[in-house]
Amino acid sequence: MLNQSGKFNDLDTPRIREGRSGREYVPAWKDECSAAHDIVINEVDIDNSIRAKGAIFAGVTTLLEQVGLKVSDLEQIILAGGMFSPQLPGINTTPLSLLGSNNSRQKHRPWKRGIKPG
Repeated sequence: MLNQSGKFNDLDTPRIREGRSGREYVPAWKDECSAAHDIVINEVDIDNSIRAKGAIFAGVTTLLEQVGLKVSDLEQIILAGGMFSPQLPGINTTPLSLLGSNNSRQKHRPWKRGIKPG
């Protein structure tokens, strides 16, 4: 559905359409979720998510380097605030590949659950 740049591929589906902020994907129509409008994810949202993921990864790896550790040395990570934490009681970070690639050639801990503090 997305190319490597985070842009929507040309697919023959009504769920990908032109919106106010460019192309957008509709995971739920307003009548499917009792909302006042369709729920959409646009390319600006995706771009912001990619940037946030990169910033989180850079921050975590920089902090770990400062104390002589690697991501694979961690048993858990606690996410607090921002776009990845407040909405969900237990965050599944695997689909986001938040702290590394799902590429089996890279040695990292396969994150399954983040823990929301508080």
